Amino acid sequence: MEKLNVGIVGCGLIAKAKHIPACKRLKKIVDLRAVCDLNERLAQETAKEFCIPKAYTDISKMISDENLNVIDICVPPQAHAPIALEAMKNGCHII
Repeated sequence: MEKLNVGIVGCGLIAKAKHIPACKRLKKIVDLRAVCDLNERLAQETAKEFCIPKAYTDISKMISDENLNVIDICVPPQAHAPIALEAMKNGCHII
């Protein structure tokens, strides 16, 4: 089975405490390719902390550069819709 290329949007507490560790545990089927956050420093620090290859501040660039299958949305609920629409528009599944 081919691995799923996954990107995480939002580098706050829920991403660091739950979503990133879960992706790391699923390493046989998940390739966690990148994280994205509007706060560039936070994105870079998160990528470094969890050994994630890339950090972005622009979701569109992350999706196009990383050939993602899945976007894991880890931002406050009021911001989910535009991120989900962008992901789906680019052929990604969403969590």
